[in-house]
Amino acid sequence: MEPEYVAIYAGLTRRHWWWRARSAVVLEHVAALAADRGRPLRILDVGCADGYLLPELARFGRAEGLEPTPGLGPAAGDVSIHPQSLESFAPAARFDLLLLLDVLEHLADPIAFLGHAARLLEPGGAVLITVPAGRLLWTTHDDLNLHLRRYDRQSLAAELAAAGFTATRHEYFFHALALAKLGQRGLERLGGGSRRLPGLPPAWLNTAAGACLRLERRLTRGLALPFGASLLAVARPAG
Repeated sequence: MEPEYVAIYAGLTRRHWWWRARSAVVLEHVAALAADRGRPLRILDVGCADGYLLPELARFGRAEGLEPTPGLGPAAGDVSIHPQSLESFAPAARFDLLLLLDVLEHLADPIAFLGHAARLLEPGGAVLITVPAGRLLWTTHDDLNLHLRRYDRQSLAAELAAAGFTATRHEYFFHALALAKLGQRGLERLGGGSRRLPGLPPAWLNTAAGACLRLERRLTRGLALPFGASLLAVARPAG
């Protein structure tokens, strides 16, 4: 991630309509998993930045984070966030739930990474994954974020299976945003795109965009639409 992006990232995660909307979708699924487990969860948010989601996750149990990127993680003294990679992490106890929120698309070997995730899970534990969806939706935003791929349901399921996981849920979300990104891709093909850092839009636009995604969520929940700008999966180690 570019240093300029790191410098503004914390503000975006807490205030930008996209991050707030993704957090709402994730927390909805975490609540369902906690209800199924029937007890407080031990949760690890992998790639948690400065831990913006940890206070919300704490409603469902004990929440910790991993963030290896220099300058992106927590202030000194925050023991709930470990400034190290998943591969080197050796916790005292295993977790009921690992969150991999827009992580896999950055990795050269996501299957090996998922294998490391599996060793941190309690029996019956799960991973909750979000990734950018739709190869046709690739734009300069993907380049800026150092993405290596965008996923569809089949490609994500194949990686999970290769790492020894069985997916119990797949769900596309941000449906309207997929159409907007398709339009952006068209503009970029015509030379109308530019490589620029994301920023916080004007307050009215930030509020309106968030409201639109909340309304979309209410209207489309349970419909299993076959497209979206993002894809969510819940998976458990096979066997």
